[in-house]
Amino acid sequence: MTLSDTVAITALVVSLVALVIALLQLSQSIFLTADGYRNCSSEVIGVWAKRRRRVFVPSEFRLATKFTTPDIRVVATDEVERIRLRGHFVCSITAPNMESHYVEVAQTIQPSGYVPWPRSGVKSGESSSPSPRDVEQRAIRVQTLPPLTISSRTHAEPLVTWASLLREVHKVYVYNGSQAPRPGVAILVQEGETCAVLYIERSWDFLPPDLVRPPASTNLGSIVNLALRLGMQWRLLDPGNGKLLANGNGYSLSTTDIKGLGIVLTFSSIGDPKPVPFIPTRAVSQMMCGILPACPRLVRRTQGFEVIEDILEKGDRVSLKTTLVLLGVAPEVIHKIEAQNLSEAHNEAIILLCPYLPVSGQAMWKTCTALFRSDTRSVFSYWEGRLALVRRLQDRIKNTERFGQPSEMIVAVYTRLTSLQDRYNADFFCRLFESQLRGRRGSGEVEQEAERLTMLHDLREVHDWTSDYFCDRGWSDDYGTGITRYARLVGAHIALSVKAVEMAAKTQEERKNWNYDFSAFRYYGFVQGVYELGRAYGNLVLGKESSLLETLHAAGALGNGAKFSRDAEKNAHSKTEDEASDARNVEEAWWVMVLRGIVWTMSVEVDTPGQPIPSWIFENKTPVWIT
Repeated sequence: MTLSDTVAITALVVSLVALVIALLQLSQSIFLTADGYRNCSSEVIGVWAKRRRRVFVPSEFRLATKFTTPDIRVVATDEVERIRLRGHFVCSITAPNMESHYVEVAQTIQPSGYVPWPRSGVKSGESSSPSPRDVEQRAIRVQTLPPLTISSRTHAEPLVTWASLLREVHKVYVYNGSQAPRPGVAILVQEGETCAVLYIERSWDFLPPDLVRPPASTNLGSIVNLALRLGMQWRLLDPGNGKLLANGNGYSLSTTDIKGLGIVLTFSSIGDPKPVPFIPTRAVSQMMCGILPACPRLVRRTQGFEVIEDILEKGDRVSLKTTLVLLGVAPEVIHKIEAQNLSEAHNEAIILLCPYLPVSGQAMWKTCTALFRSDTRSVFSYWEGRLALVRRLQDRIKNTERFGQPSEMIVAVYTRLTSLQDRYNADFFCRLFESQLRGRRGSGEVEQEAERLTMLHDLREVHDWTSDYFCDRGWSDDYGTGITRYARLVGAHIALSVKAVEMAAKTQEERKNWNYDFSAFRYYGFVQGVYELGRAYGNLVLGKESSLLETLHAAGALGNGAKFSRDAEKNAHSKTEDEASDARNVEEAWWVMVLRGIVWTMSVEVDTPGQPIPSWIFENKTPVWIT
């Protein structure tokens, strides 16, 4: 090989090396244009890093970073499938076989590997009453469940806080209020609401420079709902200025100042959180936001009118007044309710217009709302009022010479009331430590859940029985007015409550020196007031001139006997007989409504959300980011 050949080869090698170096430098400069790629690594977002990618942008001769993070929404259970049909990759946070199709969600909620948990709950059309075998199998399942470890942070946990939020939300929708860190009982959300997780691909190019971690998204209505279900209370709710703050139960949500992105939240878990057994239904979510959900069978408007839902909003007296007008309450009565701030009228309207809240086959019993006033004070909520009503009904049945022969339905109401009083005595008389709803002190977790499920099932049957009664006898009809006759009956009861409160106060003043047997158990004046309120209701309904009947006639909710009763023959009664028939039917319907109110208050426990949540937040879709 000549010298010239050696020089040529050397030059070629040097040129190739220079070319490789230049290509590497070019590649490096191009790859460096993919801003945010390292911010989407597994150390930051965990398993979601598998979905990050670089995309070449020819027009700018650079790479852009694409990443996928979840969009967390609270939706109706049937909404998940509709979202999927619109082309989104979505799953319910309690979906089975998540490991096969939604690996990222599965490994986020269970970092050590997702194991499908056994489900309790019944399929549609099956009985929700637990059999002895169901209770036995439930006990076996509880022993095999993984332990409920809350907020066990490790060095390998992602830096983004939305991963922790997703895991805690999963526990809310799966666990049945067991005491952490003991095992819980898994449930399947068959109806009502669930949490949906959408896979959303995003571009780092459109994030502000102050952001260093890939955010997940949600909306204002969903995050307010989820915070309450986690057991937090809202301390500051000012989305207009981008300021939100919630804490409680070992959790915290607070806003972070990142310009150009809107509302940005950071989630943290401190202390020892415990699952809160809020009922996972849309109705409870509405109540959380100050909206009264209407019973779909008895209160919904017909002929295309909207549902009476946005009523009785906390602190909104115009809304309450509008509702009372719709229910047929006279203007002078409404003025008294507003002027005297009668909590009984307010609270009893909520109780009687609401649907039955607990879900079949689930042992959730709590709701959270600021709708009620004065600690849910009503004749239905306290045992003193319940006892007075039962005793008055007993007098009605036994004293036939004074009140006439009771109908079979009135006797049936009394039978069901006394049955509830005997079977669930501690809950009827509000003895909290012996309550089956809240869990008897000293009983085991499995036994508590079985007793609670049985009780909620029995209460649902009675509540459904009252709904069937009103529907069968035409109280769900509206005769073209848009307001059902049952709603008018509730309005008449509210008008009656004003007189009952006045009568109870007068009697209480006259008997203030009397010594009631139960005065030692609670504040004397309060006990006497609630008991006398129940007696006053009974006296008004059983009086010769029923205020209920007068109010319903004035509101046009009653017709002749044939129109009132579906079984009556047209024009079969004289005017006097029609009036007597109306009086009997109204009395009967009122006692059924009393049973309905007592059952409703026995089936739920009401918490408060901290700062009252305005109703406009419920459907608010304002984007909220979580870092």
